[in-house]
Amino acid sequence: MAYGGAVIGWLADTDSPIGFGVRGLLGGGQATLAASLNGLPIPVPLNFDGRRKGRDFPGINFSQRPGPGDRQVMFDQQFLIFEPQADLFVRIAHSIRLDAGVGYRVIGGAEGVENRLRGVTGTIGIQFGGTGHSRRSP
Repeated sequence: MAYGGAVIGWLADTDSPIGFGVRGLLGGGQATLAASLNGLPIPVPLNFDGRRKGRDFPGINFSQRPGPGDRQVMFDQQFLIFEPQADLFVRIAHSIRLDAGVGYRVIGGAEGVENRLRGVTGTIGIQFGGTGHSRRSP
């Protein structure tokens, strides 16, 4: 899965030892997924995308994982994404902060496979740089 888009956020208490923020990503992406044909003798085109001439393949259940003996096909699926997230910042040195966040990946426009792509997300990172405030000289 790969996705990207615009990120808009708001930060509070960036000068304090502990700060917080919220942000959201709005964009799009693509995932490569597997589907089970459940033993049906269906010819699969080379560029299989889960659809043929505007209709779904009969017998493909995108919500279940393949079992033993099932025939699988891979397909690419484009989607829209909205990913809101809440962050906690902890200052560990003068210009270094630990950033931990939790969010949820909301998927749309994925033709029935949204439930396989959406879910809880987590991030952890280290930020280097100033706090954004200026110091006055004596």
